[in-house]
Amino acid sequence: MSLYKASKLNTNSLSPLLFPSTVFGLMPCSPSSFVSNVLVLYSVLLHISYRSTYVWVLYKYIRSYEDMDLPLVGLLSTVCVFKAACPGCHIYRMIIERKKYLDLVSMCCKEDFSNNRYRLIMYAGLVLWPIPLAVRQTIDLGLVTVLYAVGGVFDIVCVFIIAMQYCTFLEIATKRFIAVNLTLHSRTYKLETATRVHNEVLNFTKLIHSLYGRTMLIEICYLGFDFIVAMYDSIQSIRLHSLLLWGVNTFLYSMGCMTTIYIVCYTCERVKKKVMYE
Repeated sequence: MSLYKASKLNTNSLSPLLFPSTVFGLMPCSPSSFVSNVLVLYSVLLHISYRSTYVWVLYKYIRSYEDMDLPLVGLLSTVCVFKAACPGCHIYRMIIERKKYLDLVSMCCKEDFSNNRYRLIMYAGLVLWPIPLAVRQTIDLGLVTVLYAVGGVFDIVCVFIIAMQYCTFLEIATKRFIAVNLTLHSRTYKLETATRVHNEVLNFTKLIHSLYGRTMLIEICYLGFDFIVAMYDSIQSIRLHSLLLWGVNTFLYSMGCMTTIYIVCYTCERVKKKVMYE
């Protein structure tokens, strides 16, 4: 991007910048072919082994509550499918579109990540969102329920990391659109130059969409559905079982789902407003 004087991002710095993604198996690509193959193997084995274990835990969890009504069982099972689909789709896209993703990162600068608000939001969300799940679990410290809670934390962390990856790149695009618009107002560059750079940023956003579009559609559907499930669980826990602690913390967890949806929608709307010259 010719309007930028910042230092280009060395793709070898990709893993340190996106460390949480790598740890949770959501970054199965690297500039090195060997490292890429190792990350792909790690991601696939991690998520297959985890998902297999989680299905068993969910089955045991449902069986442990004899009074659990059929609608809630159906909702929990559907959520389980969504939970598998979100990281599954993301990892698949990262593997088959590895070159596109590395091209996307190569268009970025170090400052794009170090000065990006979503880096802080990601770490804050990774700390705060799992808290209600951990607190409500103090009611029942049985092995199955604890494993179910741990699985829930793993899933929401994966979902939130993917959402923040998407928002991080959109924020980079937004800042670049703002820079182009400012140059037009101040007439710092010729119209032809600014228009060319504007189109480059527009292609940058199209590349983001081609990588994350399908995943984010599944993720937003999942978060909306999980919000409904959590609200239903919260109401039933308080109304039928008088479990105030469980109900309140489940409600707080549902607010985390809505907050994530809001963050993604706000980021999309913000970049859309900057696409047109202001």
